[in-house]
Amino acid sequence: MQTKGKILAQRAITRASSGLYFIDEIIRFRGDSTDGAFSRSWYVLLSFNFELILNSLIALESKGKSNQEVMKDIMSVRPAHDYEKLFQKISTELLSEVGLISIKKQSKNGFIQYEVFFKDGSEAYIQDLVDVRYDFKKDNLRSPDPNEIPRIKKESKSLRSVISVVKKLAWEED
Repeated sequence: MQTKGKILAQRAITRASSGLYFIDEIIRFRGDSTDGAFSRSWYVLLSFNFELILNSLIALESKGKSNQEVMKDIMSVRPAHDYEKLFQKISTELLSEVGLISIKKQSKNGFIQYEVFFKDGSEAYIQDLVDVRYDFKKDNLRSPDPNEIPRIKKESKSLRSVISVVKKLAWEED
């Protein structure tokens, strides 16, 4: 019998996987040009799906016996949606096993982003979910990135490798 943590991890990682698939499919037909509206949508989706990956890892390690107890472990991270804090809640052993090395919260042109380092040497820049959703409150604009689409493709590939390992762990029998 699977634990509640594994069941919730399966659900979260499946949603993260399908969300990245959606991004990959749209980008595949988009070309390499940058567009503010598309960028914001991609950043929201990448951010949301990255958070689901971290939530799935917390769920895998949760000792909760009910969905509510597992969700309490996930939701106990404050401030909410802080990927650095979520990352710190996960054991270094599990992070290493799935290929995540570290996360560094940083501010770029007044916007919060997280630099994520992977075991294979790749990295990803994940925008803060709250910040990207409410960026209209800021006086600054995000700097255009002429390499945005190729970068997002690489980031998605790195995130997919993590998802692949998490899926194996989530469906592994105890």
